[in-house]
Amino acid sequence: MVKVIREVAGPLHTNSFLIYDSKSKEAMLLDVADDVTSLIKVIEKIELKVKYIFFTHGHFDHVMGIENIRKEFPKAKIGIHKEELDTINHSGPFARMFGFDINSFLEPDICLKDKETYYLGDEEFKLILSPGHTKASICFYFPESQILFSGDVIFKEGIGRTDLYGGNYEKLVQSIKKLYSLPKNTLVYPGHGEKDTLGRIEKRGII
Repeated sequence: MVKVIREVAGPLHTNSFLIYDSKSKEAMLLDVADDVTSLIKVIEKIELKVKYIFFTHGHFDHVMGIENIRKEFPKAKIGIHKEELDTINHSGPFARMFGFDINSFLEPDICLKDKETYYLGDEEFKLILSPGHTKASICFYFPESQILFSGDVIFKEGIGRTDLYGGNYEKLVQSIKKLYSLPKNTLVYPGHGEKDTLGRIEKRGII
């Protein structure tokens, strides 16, 4: 099973995650929201090899740390869905208010796609395209560990907003219904707030 460490970072209190396989020491950083000092300390302390730096979507509060983290781990592959580059480009003045330069993201090493599979050590994780909050939000599912990283698609007690660029309520509902087909004891780590199981989230009737 993979291990998960969270750091709340950035101006909108976004969850940034370090996910790693303790046997191989391969690791992924997910949604680097700003300077993730505590996560970097863990990586250095237990000598993890950062294989990927991936992003669930392109809202500025999830990608603000890109410039510094790229310098920290230059060998790691940076990945985001290609359409989310458009989301980043539409961050505009609001992002600049918080000091984020949209030109710092550049082109990713990997353009993430629906149903792709990647590995940390021997443990696979799968990509689930989940549009609605943005045009091409990606959720990350680890079937062996039964863990889902949902970005801003679904939270412990709510769903992602759809009033920003690329948002679509009907598509978001369909994305969430697709996630509900996963095992009910799947542990959901959202982009903001605390984790919970998928079954308990579904029972709350948020959609």
